Amino acid sequence: MKRLLYIVTTFLLVVLFNGCKEEFVGQPATDNVAPGSIRNPRVENLPGGAEITYDLPQDDDLLCVKAYYTINGVEKNTTSSMYTNSLVVEGFGSTDPQTIKLCCVDRSNNQSDPVEVTINPTTPPVELVFQSMTMEKGFGGVQLKWKNENKSDLTIYVLAADSVGDLNVADVVYTSATEGKYSLHGFDDSKREYATVIRDRWDNYSDTLKGFFTPYFEMKLDKSKFNRQILMGDNETNLGG
Repeated sequence: MKRLLYIVTTFLLVVLFNGCKEEFVGQPATDNVAPGSIRNPRVENLPGGAEITYDLPQDDDLLCVKAYYTINGVEKNTTSSMYTNSLVVEGFGSTDPQTIKLCCVDRSNNQSDPVEVTINPTTPPVELVFQSMTMEKGFGGVQLKWKNENKSDLTIYVLAADSVGDLNVADVVYTSATEGKYSLHGFDDSKREYATVIRDRWDNYSDTLKGFFTPYFEMKLDKSKFNRQILMGDNETNLGG
């Protein structure tokens, strides 16, 4: 009985390991010949990035064009299909020149020799929005206003000083709207420091906007003391709690 159990267990383990082997996904390679490289690259610099236009090589099995670059020490890549002759690289947090390497990839996953293109991004969105940001006192806190003409996905951290003067995150705002307005509440009408800083999805941060403000007095009302008051001409139907 023990021998039979050992044989069955061994058989099941063999089947299990054979069934778990890694299988190739995608089109199998048909050759090892690299495609040609792109030609005649042209650059249109954009806020925090650029659009690169190029001429494609005449390769029947061309699949895509891949751009390789680095943002904040992290290697990134962007792919554009063979049906278009341009791609956009974005996410750079400064106007410093950036080197982009463009490679053609065929259906056998062979890559061409890279073509290096230098771009000069204009002011990144995180800085453009920061330049438009204003802060003023509001009821129970401060009010922020900003413009985001590129409709970039941004995170805005709103900070307020605690009892010992240290700035702590009081709220986080996510926005991609062209124009934004936000009011921070929950603080008394004593003078304290408030601040805000903006981050994009590539972990680029703006400078910090700071200021001392004395908010307008604001008190939260006790809703348990609210009563319905029906005035002349009102519809008396009770439509909710």
